[in-house]
Amino acid sequence: MTRLALVTLVSLLAASSSHAALIGYWNFDAGSGQTVADNSGNGNSGFLGTSAGADGGDPSWSTSGQFGGAVDLAAGNRVTIPTGHTLLPTTSLSQVGWVNLDSFTGVWGSAIQYPFTPGSHTNPFFENGIYIQNTGGLHTRIDGTQASPVFGTAVTAGSNNWHMVAVTWDGATGRAYVDGQEVGNFAAPTPIAYDNVSPVLFGVNAGGGETLDGRLDDFAMYDNAVSAEGIALINGLGRFAGITQTDSAIASGEAVFGATSGTFKAGKQIWAYGTSLGAGTVGLTGGSVGALDAFIVLDGAGNGVQLVGLIPEPSTALLLGLGLLGLVSRRRRK
Repeated sequence: MTRLALVTLVSLLAASSSHAALIGYWNFDAGSGQTVADNSGNGNSGFLGTSAGADGGDPSWSTSGQFGGAVDLAAGNRVTIPTGHTLLPTTSLSQVGWVNLDSFTGVWGSAIQYPFTPGSHTNPFFENGIYIQNTGGLHTRIDGTQASPVFGTAVTAGSNNWHMVAVTWDGATGRAYVDGQEVGNFAAPTPIAYDNVSPVLFGVNAGGGETLDGRLDDFAMYDNAVSAEGIALINGLGRFAGITQTDSAIASGEAVFGATSGTFKAGKQIWAYGTSLGAGTVGLTGGSVGALDAFIVLDGAGNGVQLVGLIPEPSTALLLGLGLLGLVSRRRRK
């Protein structure tokens, strides 16, 4: 897949905020060296392992990411964003990224976290982050004390499958997502106080435990709660069109989700949006299908947005015949 070279966020729409700032973005594409660059331009870069020099905690670089490269962690490896970072949202946040697990090394694996106490994994453990249980479920905390249940069982290990995992929080409710689908939510009305100055860690907890075995790619942190539509687009356009979450297609696509129909650009392609396969869909009736590269359809039954798959030509009759429900994406053959 071709990575689109856009790393500047265009504001996402979210009810909880008038703007959405990308405060950290790590595409893990370096391929060599110790530095893990913050591709958002905010200076929140880090390094492999526990120090800026080579050490036993260093993961390896991989060329087999969801988008280009990735970082490959064995048990005990980590990526460290050292203290001095600006990854400190207090009233809302989102953490979104892609994982491909080789195995579950224990009950818990930490994808990303801001530890509650630096160097020690003690209750209440972490201020915010994404944990994956060995059942395939997600767990998070907000301000340490507001802990979620374990949501879902969708994350697999050992199958060479990429899963998009996300946690959003709007100041009142935390939500967990796997592969664009919400798997659970919980009440979290208390702001994050950041009781201690800690590094942000990928792959381990502050005590070096709860390690993750597998690859990480395209992780981002925002200062607001990305909407359900935005999460679905990040998953869908990333999985089926190779579009990273910082591309402007995510924002322009999300902007038309509230309308009956509309179009948005994904790279050099023009996509159409509608609420059904009927008259409301741009380009299917009364329009030019040939002028479009793809279309997206929302589930109108209250089930949110679900990307079912990339459906090739020749016709919408094929879509209907397959009985697909949810969000359907089709790209025109070149």
